[in-house]
Amino acid sequence: MVIWVIVRWIHEASSPLNLTHKVSFTQQLSLQGLGLRIHPIKNKYIKVVHLLAVPEGYFKLNVDGASRGNPGPCGGGGIIRDGRNGLISAFSNIYGSDSNLVAEAMALLDGLHLLVALNLEKIMVELDSKLMIDILNSICAAPWKLWFWLSQVQELRNRLNFFCVHIYREANQPADALAKLGCLESQKTIYDCTDTLSSHVQHLITADGLGLSFLRIR
Repeated sequence: MVIWVIVRWIHEASSPLNLTHKVSFTQQLSLQGLGLRIHPIKNKYIKVVHLLAVPEGYFKLNVDGASRGNPGPCGGGGIIRDGRNGLISAFSNIYGSDSNLVAEAMALLDGLHLLVALNLEKIMVELDSKLMIDILNSICAAPWKLWFWLSQVQELRNRLNFFCVHIYREANQPADALAKLGCLESQKTIYDCTDTLSSHVQHLITADGLGLSFLRIR
């Protein structure tokens, strides 16, 4: 019964689903038998997040920025993969003290420079910052603090032939983990193979490679 309820929730989660419906007494006993505690959830929705397909002939760059305090010690990270989610290269870097948005812009520039060094073109760039995507697509104006980095991003745009898309943070977990790692480092680190990454990041990359979907609860 418990498994059936969970499967039903996931099956119906292609669109946001209200999880405020009541759990029957029998289901409560089943969950308690599994050692699970039930907590009332109000106004929570669940959505299945799928990885975006990479256009044929394109590579994919995922980047993210992190700030411990916002503003505070900040870093960035990113990962470059082929169309089948195979790892090509990854990086993490420390950026000093600033905001999440500044770290996101610096991580994007780091990722683009790494693409240039690898002589890769035709790139799909994925970011989980909707604000940064809107700035890059000229939907809204960039804060003056970003001008220095974004001017360099624009210079690389034609050279690399890249376009930017927004994804949910649940689909950007490897880059997020690398960005958080960057906050703790003293210098930039380049990872050329999976074995040089932490086991946590390796597991996240493996999950992406298997095409697994993720649950977004809000």
